Amino acid sequence: MRFSFKVAAATVVVAGAVAGVGQAAISNNGVVTMCVSNTTGAVRAVDPSGVARPCANTETVLPMNQQGPAGAQGPAGPQGAPGPVSLPSVSAKWRKGSVAFGSSYGTVVDLPLFKGAYHVTAKGTAYMQEVLGHDYWSAVTCQLRVTHADGKLEIMDAGVVEVSDGGPEYASFALQGVMRVGTAVPETAQLACKDDGGYGYGDDAVTLQNLNLHAVPVSGYVQTQM
Repeated sequence: MRFSFKVAAATVVVAGAVAGVGQAAISNNGVVTMCVSNTTGAVRAVDPSGVARPCANTETVLPMNQQGPAGAQGPAGPQGAPGPVSLPSVSAKWRKGSVAFGSSYGTVVDLPLFKGAYHVTAKGTAYMQEVLGHDYWSAVTCQLRVTHADGKLEIMDAGVVEVSDGGPEYASFALQGVMRVGTAVPETAQLACKDDGGYGYGDDAVTLQNLNLHAVPVSGYVQTQM
């Protein structure tokens, strides 16, 4: 019983001794060989390679695993919070061909968007067909806007271009803005244009071409009115 007590007591300080054990004291199978004094309980690490008994007759051989066995499986953690709703990377609409419009605002291309925040861009080209022997011109005004679910009209951007059959016959425009859809009901981004008139021979003299509308989801934005 006396011997067993000393060996057990020695194991209390084994952890500190193992920390200083060199690579030579570790066998190929990951076991550290310790020698424990039968009288004092002193512990020392030895290299067992090539030796039948690495410890003295007054010591007990105590092999120890360098790495302990795996512990028991811990309990499952709590359920994490649901992640954000995934949005499409880009929503877009392109309208080909020539689009006629009048002297009051009319939607020439639109894009429905779901709940979230978006960076919206719109592009297009105004064209006045050439009439020989005349010098007709017109101003075209376009708005990038959205009518929210509560009926409020928000204008995100606006621009004016001039075209003439004497040149330039083509004028391109680009608008951009940010919008937030705050309800579960989809809201529609719109490009609306009108012919402000000028000197010409009718509303059908000016058309719109290459109309496109793009919306890219963003994580959020802060908009300040100047």
